[in-house]
Amino acid sequence: MLRGDSATVDRLCNDRTVDSLSAHHFFTCISELLRHEYLDAAGALLMRHSQHHHDHRMFAAIRDVRRFAKEKAPDDPVVDRMTQLHSLIYGDDVPTPRQTGYAFLPLQEFPEAHWGTVSIGASPAVPSVHIDRLRSDIDAFKEAMRGATDQPVLEYTDVFLDRYGQVWNEAGCFAINAKRPIVHVDRASVPQIDIGMRAVVATSGLYHWLVNLMPSLAWMVRDNVDPNLPILISGDGPPFETAALDLAGLGGNRLHLVSDVVFARRLISSPIGMRHLRGWDHVQPIFDQMIRSAEEKRGGQIMPRRIYVSRTDARRRPMQNEAALQAAMAARGFTVCVLSELPLWEQVALFHHADVIIGPHGAGLANMVFTRPETRVVELIPIVAGAYKLRFNYLRLSMLRGLRHHAWLETQFAGSDQWTTDIPSFLEFVDTILAGLRESD
Repeated sequence: MLRGDSATVDRLCNDRTVDSLSAHHFFTCISELLRHEYLDAAGALLMRHSQHHHDHRMFAAIRDVRRFAKEKAPDDPVVDRMTQLHSLIYGDDVPTPRQTGYAFLPLQEFPEAHWGTVSIGASPAVPSVHIDRLRSDIDAFKEAMRGATDQPVLEYTDVFLDRYGQVWNEAGCFAINAKRPIVHVDRASVPQIDIGMRAVVATSGLYHWLVNLMPSLAWMVRDNVDPNLPILISGDGPPFETAALDLAGLGGNRLHLVSDVVFARRLISSPIGMRHLRGWDHVQPIFDQMIRSAEEKRGGQIMPRRIYVSRTDARRRPMQNEAALQAAMAARGFTVCVLSELPLWEQVALFHHADVIIGPHGAGLANMVFTRPETRVVELIPIVAGAYKLRFNYLRLSMLRGLRHHAWLETQFAGSDQWTTDIPSFLEFVDTILAGLRESD
C-alpha cells in the first residue's frame, strides 16, 4: 500500500526497478497512485512501460486516469496524454457506438435552492485535514455539476458481451472493460441476440446497481419504448438485481440471463455517472415506479419514521462498538434495521417513509434514492487518506436529491478494516440535529 508523499512518488516513477514488476504488481501500483490522486505519476508510468500496453488491464487504467484527471480539471494535460496513448495502442479498432432514437428526459436547470445541504461533525480524534478535504470536495462537486450534459442512449453493433459487462468486437478490441481478459470465441459458437439493453455490471454491490445501473434504464419506462425490448443481466447476479427490475416494471420474460458470452447484433448501452444525475428529474420516473410497486406490496403495514441502518451483518469495515450505538439509537426512538434480512420492496418503503435515517457508510444507504426531499440523513463515515472519492459518494447523492445530510467522521487507520465510534460525541451531534427538528415542528 502506498503511503509516501509526492517526493516518494517521484522516486517511484523514476526508479527502474518498476520495469521488473509483474503485470499484476504494476497495475496494483497504478491503482494505488489513483487512490491517492497522483494522476501525473500514474499517467507517466502507463506511457513509459510499453511491455504492459497490451495487457487487458491497460484499457481500464488509461480510462480511469483520464476520467479522474478530467473530473479534477478538464484542461489537465494528463487528459490529452491518455487520449493519445489510447489511440497509440488501440488505433481505430475500438468499437464506436452511435446514438439511438431513444433518449432520457432532458436535464433540467438546477437552481441553488434545489441542492441538498451538508453539515459536518467529527470525533475529536479526526485530523482537520479530512474535514478540510470534505469541504473542498463539496465545492468541487457543485462546480463540476454545472458542466453536466445530457447522456445519450448509445448502440454498439456486432459485439460480444460477457457476464461481467465487458463489451468487445470481433477484432478483440474493448469498448467496455472490467479489468478482465477477453474470452476469444467465434460468434457462431455463442448464443446470438438481435437486440438487447446492457444491464450487466462487474460488481455485485447494491450501491452500483441502484445509483449507477437503475438510472441508466430510466429512459425505458417512457411511453415510446418497446415494452418487449430485452434486458441483458448477469446470470449469476445477486437477487436484488431482478427484484429491482421487477419493481420497476422491467422484469419478467424480457430478462435475458448472460451466463458466459453472447454475441449481440445491436447492443444498447446508456451508462450514467454521478455528473449525469444533476437535476435528478430525468431519472426519477424509474424510482417513482419502484416506489409505487413497493407501496402496493406494503399494503397497510406501518413504516417507522426514524430508522437506524445497521451494519452488524457486514464483513467489511465493521464498527467495533455498533451494538452499543444501536442501543443508544433505539433509546431515542429509532427502529434498528438489518437490511440484508428484508426484501427489497420493504427497504424501498422504509427509506421512502423515513424522516430521519442514521447509519454507517455502506451499501444499504444506496436506498437513499427512494427518500423524499428534505429527509435527514446522518452518516457515520470511517475516513482514511486515499478513500475520499468513495466515502463521500452519499454526500454527493444527498446534494443531488435535495436531502439534509449530516456527515460524522471517525478515524479509520490505514491498513485496518475496523473502526469505532466516539459514541458520546456522536450522540451529542445527533441530539443537536433532533432538537432542531423538534423546534421546526
